[in-house]
This record gives sequence, structure tokens and C-alpha cells, in this order.
Amino acid sequence: MMRWVAGAVCALAVLVSPHVGRAEPTGNYRPDLPPDTIALGCYPLPDGLTLDFPYQVRSDGDLDGKRHLVLHWDELDEAEVRERLDAALDRAGLPRRAASVTPLENLPPDSIVRGTVELELPVVKLASDDPDCLNPRTTKRFPADWAPSTAYG
Repeated sequence: MMRWVAGAVCALAVLVSPHVGRAEPTGNYRPDLPPDTIALGCYPLPDGLTLDFPYQVRSDGDLDGKRHLVLHWDELDEAEVRERLDAALDRAGLPRRAASVTPLENLPPDSIVRGTVELELPVVKLASDDPDCLNPRTTKRFPADWAPSTAYG
């Protein structure tokens, strides 16, 4: 009798299991990303400054009376990024020394992220009341008491 009950329970579990505890297959397994920090316009770039190379904003904040914006650039080599950045700074009337370009070392040839760009710009005030502008993960303006991103693994 016990074998029959155990067999019935196992059979029921096999019949029910495909319908319980499974995620709906959507094909989208990545979390939503926050909007592009610069495109959102919370802390706009100086008039005339546009970045025409692929990048991700790593941090943005004010230090010693200057805005310090740190980006990672993708796919292009150092010379191409420097050329595009110099042209962008010239168009905006900013000195070329306002930006440094540092390639990452020992990258595999198929690496997407290629280096770091650091911009020293004039300080700007918050320019939008969009709720995303209050989120440090969106603006990349992290509070001083937050651990650095390397602490999260």
C-alpha cells in the first residue's frame, strides 16, 4: 500500500512540476539598465560638447571646484578616441588638457572596453526634476559613504 501511495505522489509531482516554479520564458534575461547618464541631462555637458564615441559613464562628481567625469570607452583605439575627444573639446571651446585618455593594459584583442577617459569640466547644477536624476546609479554621482564598485564583486 505504501509503495502505491509513494508511486502516486511521484506521478503527481511529475505531472504538476512543469507548471509550478518555472519562469516564463521571455528571452530577456538581463535586468533593465538605467538610462544613459549624459543623455538623460541631469547634469549636462558644457554647451557644444558632444561625445561621439561609444562609452559608459563610470562616475561623475564635483571635486575641488571642478566636475570630474570618468568614462570607459569601447572598441576604438587610443588615437581614435583622442582625435574625436580633441575635436569635441575644440568645438565646445574647452582646452584639450581637460581630458586624459588612458588605455587599459593587457587586454585581449576582442575586448570591448578599451580604456578610461577622465574629463575635468566646469561644475554644473542639477538641470532636471526627473526622478532618475535623484538616483546615484543613474547619475553616477555616488555618495562618499558608498563602498567603491569593486567591493560588490
